Amino acid sequence: LSLSTVTGALHPFMASLPATLPAVTVEGRALEGAGFHRDVVTRVSVDYKGAVLPAGCVVAALELIPDTLYVDAFELGELARFGHTRARMAASEAEMELERPSFVSVPGVVLVDVAADAAGEAVLRMPIHARYQAVSAVADHRDAALPPPGFVIACDAPGGAQSLVRLGAAGGGLAAAMPLTIRQPVGRSGDETLVFFGTHVVTAVGALFLVAVAACAPPVPRVGAKGKTE
Repeated sequence: LSLSTVTGALHPFMASLPATLPAVTVEGRALEGAGFHRDVVTRVSVDYKGAVLPAGCVVAALELIPDTLYVDAFELGELARFGHTRARMAASEAEMELERPSFVSVPGVVLVDVAADAAGEAVLRMPIHARYQAVSAVADHRDAALPPPGFVIACDAPGGAQSLVRLGAAGGGLAAAMPLTIRQPVGRSGDETLVFFGTHVVTAVGALFLVAVAACAPPVPRVGAKGKTE
């Protein structure tokens, strides 16, 4: 998966893009939270070099989501609805299947708008989630790596399509070049037998306990037709 796979044909208003395109610097990038559910927080600065983008066009981070991770389109929509980061699936991408494990999933592409302030700075927040991994005979964990984002000018086209123009490589040294890694626990092959029998034992013990409680409970008094307790 690469930027070239999501760069569509130029829309007519792309002709009005400035000759000198903005430059983006990644000031910092980190994961917040723990476990399978994290936030990717990217701090960027944009030098527009005096350029004014046409209406309907924004600088955006293009996040390539590997098959070991996923984003929730509804969650992204809620972020935008409440005035936070606007992020959405690229128009060429189907909505990610949330329940699939990594070994039957496919990569995806997410666009995150850079809503820079007057100083050209912005903080991009994207919730991301780890998928379940295939079991392993030797490993207890696997790493899911989120590559550094590319940056584009994204222009909304009629019918919900998007036209993208790649910007130059982002500045920022290691912050712009290093992937983020989520360490994920992996089930060990052979554990399914333990889980199978353990689940049945716990279920059986629980059922016997409920039967015993019901058998020892005093009978519930009945109220007759004339309101007398029988």
